[in-house]
This record gives sequence, structure tokens and C-alpha cells, in this order.
Amino acid sequence: ARKHVGAEINKEVNQEVGRRMLVFDQNLSILSELADIGVRVRVGLRSGLDDLGAKAKSGGSEFERSHAAELLSSIRADYDAVYSSQFQNFYGGDPSQVPNGFVPLKDPKKPIPALVAMIRSKQTGVGPLALAFIALRKATGQQFTLFDFDAVERWCKDQPTACDQ
Repeated sequence: ARKHVGAEINKEVNQEVGRRMLVFDQNLSILSELADIGVRVRVGLRSGLDDLGAKAKSGGSEFERSHAAELLSSIRADYDAVYSSQFQNFYGGDPSQVPNGFVPLKDPKKPIPALVAMIRSKQTGVGPLALAFIALRKATGQQFTLFDFDAVERWCKDQPTACDQ
């Protein structure tokens, strides 16, 4: 009877270890994918930012969503620190100076439409995108979280004439 009980215990332990290893393997795979996406964002690829945002909103598991959101938060903080400084140092804190070279600025006194166009464009790299968000904050007085596209769209919905070119 002891041999039979020992064999059953051994079988259950092996099954539990197998289940835990499978979860560990899945989580490791998720973290590796998020690390790859994070590198793409940090080198300035908009597609990486879009992928990371999608995973933070609707990733396959709570583990994936929470780790994607944490990584996005870290990247936001880094970009905000660097590009807030650049906005002051290179653009003199003037929102109308940011769109130059990125999108047509029809009226220098009204940079908001050009900044919103930069934010909406999938062609805008992550660095210029960060500048556009920071400049939009200054131009509107709204404290948009960096890369929070939904917040900008909600604001534009409430101020449609301010965002239209």
C-alpha cells in the first residue's frame, strides 16, 4: 500500500510541477515579447508603441496586461523627462515650433491642429510624438498623459474646432 501511495503522490507532484512549469514558460514568453516591444518603442518605432498600448489594454492575460501597462508607464516617464527638457531647450517652450518639419502649420498662432495631426499620424516616430503631446499640453493647458491617444480624442471631441485643420 505504501508503494502505491508513494507512486500516487509522486505522480501528483510531477503533474503539479508540470502545470507550474507551463505557466512559468508562458509568462517567460510573454515577458520576452514585451521586452522586444519595449526595445522597439525605446528606439522610436511607433509600431512598437501601438503594440505595447494594445497589449496594456487588451492583452491575452492579466499578467500580460499588467506587465505591458507597467512597461508603458516606465517608457512614458522616460520620454516625458527627456522630451520635456528638449521642448524647453530646443523649442523655447513654444508649441508652434514643434510641428515645423513634421506637418504643415497653417497658422503659427494656432498650433493645436498641427499637433493633433502629428499625434494622430501613424507615421510620427515616438520622439516627435512625445514632443507633440508635451506641446499640446502647453497649448491647451490640459495635462495629457504622454501617449494617451484616447484622452486627446476625447478632448478633441469636446473642442472640435480647436482640433480641425
